[in-house]
Amino acid sequence: MSEPAGGQAPRDAALVSSASFPPASPLAAALSLLTIGACCLLLMQLDVPLLRFLRSLDLSSIQRAGDLGEKVGNGASLVAVSLCLLGFGWIARRKPWTQAGIESLLAHGCVGLLVNGLKHLIGRPRPRLTHSGEWQWWPSWESGLDSFPSGHTSATFAVVTVLARHWPRAAWVGYGLATWVAMSRVWRGSHFATDVVAGMVAGSVVGTIFASPLREWRETLLRAIVHVTPIAVIVTSTLWVVLHRVGNIWVDRVLSLTGLALLAAGLAIRLRTGRSARPTSGPAAYRVGIGLVGLGLSFMTGSLILVTLAGLALSAWWVHAQTPLPSTRPAAGGLYAAAILLAALLIFELKGIVPIR
Repeated sequence: MSEPAGGQAPRDAALVSSASFPPASPLAAALSLLTIGACCLLLMQLDVPLLRFLRSLDLSSIQRAGDLGEKVGNGASLVAVSLCLLGFGWIARRKPWTQAGIESLLAHGCVGLLVNGLKHLIGRPRPRLTHSGEWQWWPSWESGLDSFPSGHTSATFAVVTVLARHWPRAAWVGYGLATWVAMSRVWRGSHFATDVVAGMVAGSVVGTIFASPLREWRETLLRAIVHVTPIAVIVTSTLWVVLHRVGNIWVDRVLSLTGLALLAAGLAIRLRTGRSARPTSGPAAYRVGIGLVGLGLSFMTGSLILVTLAGLALSAWWVHAQTPLPSTRPAAGGLYAAAILLAALLIFELKGIVPIR
């Protein structure tokens, strides 16, 4: 039976896009894992101070939003979504909907097994058990010693990643909800920031694997690790910038000016070469432009730690053979430049806005 045009097109487009990627790069995946590990180490330094800051605030006005976020990311709610997709696809005879339901169920189950195994193997206490700020990590089956990674976050991102693969135009809605679930886990005191970042990574990687041909799972795994690394870097860098005061003002100014110069050069190169870039084999100058933009933003944070982190992530991206270089239109190039300039402005405005000790 032929599929409805509105149901099959997004899925086919996603599969064609995936199939056009060159082989995955193990070196890029290794560099990405190193970057993600560095992100977790940095966030662990912020976990307790951020927790103390949140406890000092009156969050009663957003408590309901947090409770709703917990319900959205609950296993029963996510399973219900998958079953609804599966049921509708079967009744209406729409294969893409059926596939989405099956794949999201499998991704949810797999990430649940993975995350719950890690939770008890690591045995990190929940925030409510760490009032003193001192604790030990140790394998445990006790209740409350299962904070890392966040189960709600990983499950939500796994399901959303699958659905985004089938309906890419609505991906922003799903990822927006998943991000809200992740944030609510922190402000409700259920998890540390490190827990939710690890959950985002685990859920995104597992979701990508099940949304792709399973026979290609090894390449998909490597590719997913590389693609999720920038998100971990952005979240880590944002928290680091917001929660740290500027130390030496002159060092900050030198790094910021260096960042502005790199940013200007990167934008000029990127906009000049953007129109001629091809999806899989764009010119080296195009890559250089994007790399300079990323490095420039990291310098503008005024933190050598974040510069190093960005350098690791960009190194992984550079050696990743299948990183697609999307073709751009003039409007897209202008939108890209506007987004980068807005990010630079936010970095300046948000430095140390919520300083913690």
